[in-house]
Amino acid sequence: MATKIILTTDETLSMEEVSDLRYLFADALGEFTAHRSPEVDYVHGRHADLHGPLLEDKIRQVMRRTQLARKLHNAALTYKTLLDQPGLDAETLEEMAQAGERAKACVLLLRDVFGMEDEEAKATFNQLEDKRISKLMAEQGLVKS
Repeated sequence: MATKIILTTDETLSMEEVSDLRYLFADALGEFTAHRSPEVDYVHGRHADLHGPLLEDKIRQVMRRTQLARKLHNAALTYKTLLDQPGLDAETLEEMAQAGERAKACVLLLRDVFGMEDEEAKATFNQLEDKRISKLMAEQGLVKS
């Protein structure tokens, strides 16, 4: 199973900036790993004052983080970008739903398809969700309809 990491920017990025992120992330992760390898030498050079259990803990920590950076390197080269704006396509809405943002994706869809304002779309989603949950509970015999 994959882990999805969602990064939300405060500002809208240009398509060129979105493309540049791929290499920025990959380069940063690669340089992070290269700078700390071999891990034991890095810790001895950077933390010469640590000894015993503290030194061993620091070495394990650096090893975990460099291993994580290696795992993320390839993902950084293949990430997907989801634009949170009107006019989203079905693939983007599906990605959002799979990323645990089903409610947000539904509200955006209601806004796009029916031209609703945010508050109206949220209220409509909540009503539909209440009906969906009631139906599921009745199907499982948890309540009588």
